[in-house]
Amino acid sequence: AKATDLNFAWYSEEMGTPTVKISTNQDMSGAKTVTGSADKINKNNSFKNYTASNKVALKDYLVENMTYYYQYSTNGVDWSDTYTYKTHSFSDYQAVLVGDPQIGASGSNGQGTQDIAVNTYAWNKTLQKALGAGGIAENASFILSAGDQIDYSSSGTNGSGEIIREQEYAGFLYPDVLRSTPLATTIGNHES
Repeated sequence: AKATDLNFAWYSEEMGTPTVKISTNQDMSGAKTVTGSADKINKNNSFKNYTASNKVALKDYLVENMTYYYQYSTNGVDWSDTYTYKTHSFSDYQAVLVGDPQIGASGSNGQGTQDIAVNTYAWNKTLQKALGAGGIAENASFILSAGDQIDYSSSGTNGSGEIIREQEYAGFLYPDVLRSTPLATTIGNHES
């Protein structure tokens, strides 16, 4: 809602209390801890079965031109790796607009095939070129995706469509740069 806010969201295999620790110190000393809410889900991508969709909202905390470090957990004991998030000017900023990443859509191999891996690789490479070290938008404050993050909108047979969609979303959210740059998406016809 404001430049001083930041939302976190992730799936987990176990239900718990989603928590984020954020600090200006890489060793996480002096960290602020914020808890959120979890919704019960049953999502499978053929690799993992997720039972919780976790959301944590950090409100009125961020300041301009600051480097933050954060970790997340669903049980308050086992924490993720430490990720870096940098704020920029709140009044003079850069954003990246992408459209139709459509993970799973290239080639003619059919739904749920190696196209997901190929598209994930290309999407990751694109974001690294744009937002990585020396990239043309290396200091972007956020990414806007104008829809069609994935390709497969059909329900498929025997739940296969949901597995394909979850694999495509996993590919869309795979790039490391998305751990350090906020992302806002809109719904395209392939998400509806």
